[in-house]
Amino acid sequence: MACITTGNKNNFMRFNKVSGSLTLAQLQANGLPSVCDNVTSGWDVSQAAFLASFSVATEDTIPSDVFMKPDGSKAYLVGSNNARVYEYDVTNWDVTTAVINQNYNPSQPISAIYFKPDGTKMYLLASPNIREYDLSTAWDVSTSVFNQAYNAVAQGQQTSLFFRSDGLKMYTSSTTNETIEEYTLSSAWDVSSLSSTQSFSVTTWETSTFTVFFETNGERMYVLGFTGSILYEFNLSIAWDVTTAVISQNFDTSAQDTSPIGLFIRDDGFKMYTVGSANDSIYEYNL
Repeated sequence: MACITTGNKNNFMRFNKVSGSLTLAQLQANGLPSVCDNVTSGWDVSQAAFLASFSVATEDTIPSDVFMKPDGSKAYLVGSNNARVYEYDVTNWDVTTAVINQNYNPSQPISAIYFKPDGTKMYLLASPNIREYDLSTAWDVSTSVFNQAYNAVAQGQQTSLFFRSDGLKMYTSSTTNETIEEYTLSSAWDVSSLSSTQSFSVTTWETSTFTVFFETNGERMYVLGFTGSILYEFNLSIAWDVTTAVISQNFDTSAQDTSPIGLFIRDDGFKMYTVGSANDSIYEYNL
């Protein structure tokens, strides 16, 4: 339980019990915090609590990744069956409100999707190619125009994409090598400037690694495994350096889907989304 205080016209202060965890913004919106517990800082997979799901079987029966617009008003799905990028309208991060808006056909199976924070660039992984698209209207996939691609065949079959917010670092997961691959970009957000720098083996924990994601400050890394349906959380002693990763804890996602593939965590660390191919659904969690 979390405890907050608010005033009213009859009492100088009043204590209210609120179930669950509260963000700083929520505490401030309800008044000054008092002696409280379970006010979490986000990004903690041990706090993951399943909230809701949304079926995407109508769009693709082999969904592979999900991405959310930073304001929670849109969700994007890619899959390898129908080979399209699907754009949904969403209300306030709630996947159950998702309504299909439109789609874009890149003419090839896609295993991962990522957007530049301003929505003017989209990146699709059609392994071994990492494809860069320009969007003339931000976040509108119908305005996507292919720009260029980077061939990452040397790193094997790759299944996920993650970019640091400045566009100067990129990460993928390799199911061939069971590694997290780290790249640098000499020109921000320009895949033609990519160079592979180092990798981190996850064979101790997973034999079919599908997704990698990072905390916004680069101090934590998350790896979603397909074989065991486990989400692993690692601490990085040097931010953004995968070779410094040390296992911290994990979360079992099999209660929702036994074939988890895609992962997205909101930038405050309090919302998490996965996509699974066993039930063809997007799953929403609170952290």
